[in-house]
Amino acid sequence: MTDLSSHRVSEADLETHEAVMKARGWLLWSKEPYGDGTYEVRWGRSLPPQDAVELASAPVTSGASSGQTASAAGSRAVVQPQPDRASGSMHFFFDGSQRPVKSEFHVRETPSYYEFETRISDPEMPGASYFYVIPQSATSMLVAACWGREPDAVAALFADPKFGDDWFKVYCDTYPIQGELFRNGFEERFSEGALIRLIDPGDGEPKWAVVTVVGNIDPLAEPDDPETADAYGLTGHQRFLASSRMAAAFELVGMKSFLAAQEYATREISITNKAKMMAKGAWQGYVEGLDAGAKWMRRLGGFS
Repeated sequence: MTDLSSHRVSEADLETHEAVMKARGWLLWSKEPYGDGTYEVRWGRSLPPQDAVELASAPVTSGASSGQTASAAGSRAVVQPQPDRASGSMHFFFDGSQRPVKSEFHVRETPSYYEFETRISDPEMPGASYFYVIPQSATSMLVAACWGREPDAVAALFADPKFGDDWFKVYCDTYPIQGELFRNGFEERFSEGALIRLIDPGDGEPKWAVVTVVGNIDPLAEPDDPETADAYGLTGHQRFLASSRMAAAFELVGMKSFLAAQEYATREISITNKAKMMAKGAWQGYVEGLDAGAKWMRRLGGFS
């Protein structure tokens, strides 16, 4: 994985682009206007050389919490969230090992996100589902269903300099839902759901999640479904979470995650594609990578 990334972004897409890159753990290096309504935005996995020296002594910027570290480069400020280990780590999107005796709903609020836990007592599919709302700005929310670390092995196949493109085509042919999620993540297309790596604020580890962005939302406004907010016990600044747009985002990332899991459980790479990859000498990579990437299916606890 490269340590530098450069993007040309329109002014209209700038806020969303920055929010997603920061969620993925990138640090802003520079942002320069072209003069035509677009910007060249450069990112790094570590601070620029001149910033790294200043990091240890840089003060926390005004408005930043004690869980954030700030560094300055000229007039530019870079704020990188630090792990909030007291809040625990993000849960995998579904836990089939739980057997609730009654269905219930909980909201857990941390300095970095809202966690939605829905405990399901349905005998046909008992368990608990988890969704996360990660504020990106005052009016933009990243909604996520966490997939953990296991997709690292699949992504490593795509990054292979010799066979990566071939593996991505085979993967998309075999698992079209997951292929679309990966492609949307690579292309930063979030409206239909995208699979990206982000930093879990709870343990500081990079994890994969299916995400979408709900932008231009007023968290202080009364939701258009106040009955649902009342039923879930949402009060004050939490009530916007019951709005119809937020509900649609939860449904999107949840349904895409479950459909992807079902796809993984019911489909396999065709004999033809296996033969093609074996002929190219890439099959050992599959055995070591893609099979390892399938481990996350076990975490669904019987959902297949």
